[in-house]
Amino acid sequence: MLRRFFLATASAAALVFATSAGWAADVTLKIAHVAPPKAQFHINAEIFGKHLRKMSGGSMDIEIVPGGALGNLVQLWAQLKKGSLDMHTIDIGAILAMKDAGLFFIVTMPYLFKDQAHLHRFSGTGSGLANLSYHRSPPAS
Repeated sequence: MLRRFFLATASAAALVFATSAGWAADVTLKIAHVAPPKAQFHINAEIFGKHLRKMSGGSMDIEIVPGGALGNLVQLWAQLKKGSLDMHTIDIGAILAMKDAGLFFIVTMPYLFKDQAHLHRFSGTGSGLANLSYHRSPPAS
């Protein structure tokens, strides 16, 4: 299930990037991770690349940079925010430890909502995900 979620999310993100104005017809997304090349993160990235090439008719591809070659998790996160890295894979435990990733706390509560409609109603409210993300510590003043 998590694998399907990863593939669906990554594919949707790639398609959004592909249809954005200013992108050339041929696009290579750079995806990095800190795991070794034989790890599941790498295998999933390869599967994602295969699906991306197929869905884009070959006009999109990925470059996988494994083993922390571009830095540790915090450095990859910073590169992602800066825009010098398109994607990076990270496990939920590691992302929850990052200060900027408060919105991902919702992923740790899969049974909090009855269905997708309930989640969408919650996330569309003023007291939804934004406030939930700061339950650990208040925002910096």
